Amino acid sequence: MQPLDGVVYQEVPQPGTPGNNRAPRSAAEYGYQTGTILGGSGHLRVQVSPQAVQVQYIRYDKSVAHSYAILPQSAREHPNAR
Repeated sequence: MQPLDGVVYQEVPQPGTPGNNRAPRSAAEYGYQTGTILGGSGHLRVQVSPQAVQVQYIRYDKSVAHSYAILPQSAREHPNAR
């Protein structure tokens, strides 16, 4: 996940990748400045609510390998706003 100009860019897992945890490449190698890159196959689960978007990377074995939340733009600009 990498935000740029108010847009969050998320690359999705490659379902055809063998279901193992082999060493992944670096984010920079794919042209990203930062990011978490995980090996193996899986899918994304995205839950949307007025408070946040919750994203989870679910591995082939149904375990949650990584998750993060995206706050609404107003909350990112003003963290103490309610």
